[in-house]
Order: sequence, then C-alpha cells, then structure tokens
Amino acid sequence: SNTGSESAGTQWSCVKDNHTGLIWEVKSSVGTSSNTANIHHKDNTYRWGGKTALGREHPDKEGNYYDDWNTLVDGSNSGNGLCGFTDWRLPTPIELQSIADYSQKDPSIDSDYFPNTPSEGFWSASPSVEKRESYFNEPDAARLIGFDEGSGGYIGRDKSYRVRLVRSDFLATEGGQVVPSAVGSQTIKTYIPNEWHDNRYTVHHNGTVTDNNTGLMWKVCSEGQSWSKQSDNTASCSGSARIVTWKTALELVNNHTFPAIDGYSDWRLPNVKELASLVALDRFKPSINSTIFPNTPGSFYQSSSPAVFGSNSSRWDRWLVKFDVGFYQPTRRKKDPRSIRLVRLGR
Repeated sequence: SNTGSESAGTQWSCVKDNHTGLIWEVKSSVGTSSNTANIHHKDNTYRWGGKTALGREHPDKEGNYYDDWNTLVDGSNSGNGLCGFTDWRLPTPIELQSIADYSQKDPSIDSDYFPNTPSEGFWSASPSVEKRESYFNEPDAARLIGFDEGSGGYIGRDKSYRVRLVRSDFLATEGGQVVPSAVGSQTIKTYIPNEWHDNRYTVHHNGTVTDNNTGLMWKVCSEGQSWSKQSDNTASCSGSARIVTWKTALELVNNHTFPAIDGYSDWRLPNVKELASLVALDRFKPSINSTIFPNTPGSFYQSSSPAVFGSNSSRWDRWLVKFDVGFYQPTRRKKDPRSIRLVRLGR
C-alpha cells in the first residue's frame, strides 16, 4: 500500500535475499520520475560515479565520477534510514547479478519480490578497467547489468541508467589485499578493490583450487591444457585450451569423460553465475587471477545455463563469459565451439 507503513507490514520498501544475506531497495511507482520528488522511483536515471562508487576517493582513480545518484544515497541513509538502515550503497557487479533470474526475460528478475523493475540497465558500483574508445568512443566506462535479459557488460559513464541500492552486515571489499604483480600482459588497476587476491583461494597442488568465497572447487587449467606443479609451488597450465561445441561439452560431462582428480569425479560445467564469479574486475587481458589460473586465454567460456530469449528458441542456446575484459552474454550460434573450465561443489 502506498499509504501503509513498514512497521505495520503494509508497505514494502525493501527485500532480503536469504541466500546471500543482502537487503535490497524495492523501486517505487508512486509519484513522478523525478530524482527529487521520489528518490526511489523506478524511472529515475543517473550518470555513473556518485557516492559509494568504487575508487571514487582513491588518489589514483581514472575517469569521470558524476554526482547524479548522491540524492538517492543520502536520502536513503538520512534519519532512521530506508527500512531502518543507514548504510545503503551501490552493489558490486556480482551482487547485482545475484538477483538476475536467467529463467525469464523482460525483466530477468523475480517481479514478485522486485516489483516495478524495468527491463533496463542498472549501474553497479564498479568502474570498467579498460577504455572503450575503439568501440564506442567511450574512454570512461563502468559496469552494469541489463535486466531485460541479465547480460553483464560496460558502457560510458555519461550515459543515464537506473540504480538499485543494497546493504549488508558485511562488505565484500572489507580488509583489502595487496594487489599482485601483473602476470604477462595482464593489466591491474589498483584503485579498484582486489577481491580476487591469492588468499581468497585454497590451492590443493593437484590441479584443483577452492574459492573460499563461494565454496566451489575449480580445475586450475582449462580443458585441453596440462597442469603441472612448479618448483616454487605455483601451477603451470601448458598447451592450448580445447574448444568444443556446447552439445559436446554437455555430453562429455554427462558421460563422466573427464578423469577423476583426488577421488572426485563429479566435475561439471558451471552455470553463468558460478563462471562469472571468477571474473576479476580489477584487471583485464585476462580478467582472472592469473597466478591461481595461469595461461587462461581471454576468450569465451561456456556455461551450462541455457538462454531463454526470443520467440524463436532456435536463435539462442547458452550463456558465455568472456575473460578478456570479463563480460557475459547469451549467444545465438549453437555450433560455435568455445572453451570450458570445470567445477564441482567444494569439500
């Protein structure tokens, strides 16, 4: 009810995700789409870079930071705060992707819990680490999620998109880590918090590694590469990543073609959210921790998640994640072979 109250349970301004523990702002359809008349209106749009944008206060930050959404952040955190909380912020790309529902489109979100969500792009708090002037003449870019289909990419910061605030009892970037040296041609930006540091991963020295944030166990090397342990206990992945069609990849997994490692034979293709959790947004070419996952090509990797777009289902097949700059998208080319990296539930 637009005239109800949170305390009486007759007004719904926030929703908690019991899986992640994150609490989200619910957008409103009350009033007009003015950033000041109703700061929570579903049609309010902003240029990127306001308060809580990552890197905004860092002395080495790059690109323009606009102040457009400051009214939303300040208004949500003033007084008793939105839903009684005063620590609202912009979500990271992984947090924002966590509420994307890849089983539907227009919008790709559960509208029962997130009503008034347009099928449009929503900004994350993360800048992009690579300029896009070679594509769209956009030297300053930032990351967003499109809730028409759930794609994750980046675009010029001067473009106007929507925003949904989040809060939690923890910060994903709490206790920042030292940024490692660049590996090979990989470029790392120090003004973006490094959430993919070496200490995040437990290396088992047998060709597998566990991501302590997600609990997932990954193969260190892409399929087709050979793993070996170096004298300094680092890993090496020699050879080229094998590329196969989606049909072949699923058949190989379903038939348990891949050899067991350390007794585990339940390797599978990751879904799109699992695969995207490996994308390190503070670096590119490749956008992954290259110490933990050496010799990862900056190419498309395929997930197990089917795409569900279009009236003609033959147009689409699966979701891909590209590890040169770390974006994810569906593909309509069913027979195009792509790389694969296998995963299983951790120990």
